[in-house]
Amino acid sequence: MRTWIITLLVALLLISGCGEGIGYLAYVFSGPKKVDPIYSFPKDKKVLVLVDDMAKPVSYIAIKSELTNRLNRKLVDNGVAAECVPYQQLLNLMSATPNFNTLSIGAIGAKLQADLVLYVNIDEFTLKEEEGVPLWRGKLKTTLRVIDTKDGRLWPIAPAWGYPVDAVETPPSSDSSPAYGTVVTKALARLASSEIAKLFYEHKVDPYETDWGSDHSNW
Repeated sequence: MRTWIITLLVALLLISGCGEGIGYLAYVFSGPKKVDPIYSFPKDKKVLVLVDDMAKPVSYIAIKSELTNRLNRKLVDNGVAAECVPYQQLLNLMSATPNFNTLSIGAIGAKLQADLVLYVNIDEFTLKEEEGVPLWRGKLKTTLRVIDTKDGRLWPIAPAWGYPVDAVETPPSSDSSPAYGTVVTKALARLASSEIAKLFYEHKVDPYETDWGSDHSNW
């Protein structure tokens, strides 16, 4: 009986030319799509998440701590890392090391007793499309590398600069308070950490799910 109903619904959708409806119907009966990790971290390792803006310094440095802390939680919660180096330990090392910027990525990780480093380079970060106006529209784009603190680079083998992650953006929002930048920054960190972490563990994708609520409650 169920097969007959499905066949009838598909036939009706084909007659109406509703391709999107057919896709939705297939989703209803098959469920969210499973996505394999693009790279699997070696098991039971301590990971340093190193968010770097050296090439393009950001104007609002809180994005580095927000993104690091969220990635730390997601990597551990989803079994990618056994543990992650707390962001404060990285800050302490930076303060205590005058030549910090001359250290290699692997050397930084080794000094913090990490086995691996997830290097997150900030390629683009903006909170507004235009300064001086109350319209906020955040954007964050990153490139990734995974480095073993003893053996060097693990992933990706190429290109040399790393794996580019699709940019995440917040929808336009009007607010005259400069403090609203904190709201947009946290939203960008939430979105980017989710996109980055999912590259490294099996997950399911719901094509009909949206990140946004009309009241920005999901930010």
